[in-house]
Amino acid sequence: ELLAILRAGGVPALGAAFALGELGSREAVPELIKLLNAQTPSDRLWAIYALYEIRAQEALPAIEKALTVEADERVQQELKAAIEHIKTPTAGAQPLTPEELGKILAEAEKAIIPDLPFDRIQASVKAEHFPQLVRIRRLAIDEISDEGHQEFQDWQKVLKSAMRGGAIAR
Repeated sequence: ELLAILRAGGVPALGAAFALGELGSREAVPELIKLLNAQTPSDRLWAIYALYEIRAQEALPAIEKALTVEADERVQQELKAAIEHIKTPTAGAQPLTPEELGKILAEAEKAIIPDLPFDRIQASVKAEHFPQLVRIRRLAIDEISDEGHQEFQDWQKVLKSAMRGGAIAR
């Protein structure tokens, strides 16, 4: 669903690029690379943000090429940051065990969004989609913790869609 929104373009595509980046959607990388050539700087910035978050190694040649032709100074800065971030190894951080992560997420969810049944959502998600569910849960916690954040209702819809077995990103 998010990839379809990204492909459609316009303002909603920018939100989709943000979400796909936060979800770490590797499937979105080819479409995000295309956005590096978008006409407006804001479109390019959101694509860069998403590729930065995904740490898309396969996008490095396109990002480096975009840097050579980019005229907008802010976009140039973001391209440089993305290149550096993607090239930097992620060593040092010790990943949480699934049990530790589950406990942390459960405690945060109870405190922030007690009405969403994440245990039932998790039970209905196929094992290969579990990493996306974890990213959605983290993002939901981040988004909802910002009081009055406009996108809260959109994220609730995405989460409820996931609970009903709907697609998160294709």
